[in-house]
Amino acid sequence: MNTGFTPSPTPSINTLVIDPQNPSTLYAGTGGFGVFKSTNGGANWAASSTGIISSLINQLALDPGRPNVLYAATSSSRVFRTMNAGASWTPLNVGLTPPTIQALAISQTGTCLHAGTNETLGVGRVFDFAFVAGCGPLPLAVPPLVGAVLPSSRSVQVGNAATAFVTLINTGLSPAVAASIAPPAGLAADFTFQTTDPATNQVIGTQNVPLDIPAGQFQTYLIALTPTTAFAPIDVAFTFAAENTTAPATPLTGINTLLLASSFSATPDIVALAAASGGIVDIPGPTGTGVFAVATVNVGATGTITASGDTGAVALPVIVNLCETNPVTGLCVSAVGPTVVTQIDAGETPTFGIFVQGNGNV
Repeated sequence: MNTGFTPSPTPSINTLVIDPQNPSTLYAGTGGFGVFKSTNGGANWAASSTGIISSLINQLALDPGRPNVLYAATSSSRVFRTMNAGASWTPLNVGLTPPTIQALAISQTGTCLHAGTNETLGVGRVFDFAFVAGCGPLPLAVPPLVGAVLPSSRSVQVGNAATAFVTLINTGLSPAVAASIAPPAGLAADFTFQTTDPATNQVIGTQNVPLDIPAGQFQTYLIALTPTTAFAPIDVAFTFAAENTTAPATPLTGINTLLLASSFSATPDIVALAAASGGIVDIPGPTGTGVFAVATVNVGATGTITASGDTGAVALPVIVNLCETNPVTGLCVSAVGPTVVTQIDAGETPTFGIFVQGNGNV
């Protein structure tokens, strides 16, 4: 029954929960090796702790109505939650200050979590967190949230925050309860999100506190990612979800993702904004050419950049070329080609023309 437990084949098991809808799925919280999961009634186990900082798990709690949602109480890093059956975990510590959480309990509705602490000199307290007031049931399910991220790329020095704005739209007929944003597991960056006033972009909420989005309405956010080490450009696909969404939003490269890079030295950080009618480039006929403009600003250090265009994760029958343009006249000041290499000073605002030629029906 201990097959798969590593590095110790016989770890101390502090807590064990069983999926009530699939009794062959079990989760074990260990005293020093994190969470393990079995999908065959305990015959085999595999580590299931991605995202959990503390390896000592004091208690696990499983949502009675959504067995893919679990909570883990840790000895030194408060509470973590998974919404994908243990594939990845994120902190859930709104209002929770003591680091050692000894016990967890969840309401039958799955909308209230109760945490028991173990503090200095054996003093303990109970903290309550509610997704729905009065621990009521979740409202009717809503479709995946529609998300957009601007700007679509950032490049920062290690330890500096890369910020961007996010808009989430609830197209459902019920409120989207506790809508939140989470980075992918394993990203070498600290992450925060905070609601903003859509009219002014000023932050108005509390960091990392989910907020309901009324039916048919939208909410804006400021997100910040602070890299902890250098890494090459990566397309960061966030998890946009609420407690009652049917699924997280589907990642769409360049729409709801952020191309993020980090370096140990100062680097150019180009914020770009495309100008096309309705956000769409019109190609006249299967072999015609559509044109749009891109305005940029370098909010980072002076350096040389290589600008290029692509169609993201979707293969389209088009050829993309570009040139650097005169910001006043819009005329090309460089050769037209698949890439443009140019020097860009700190604070400079170069512009580019993008030419999209059809190579078949799009």
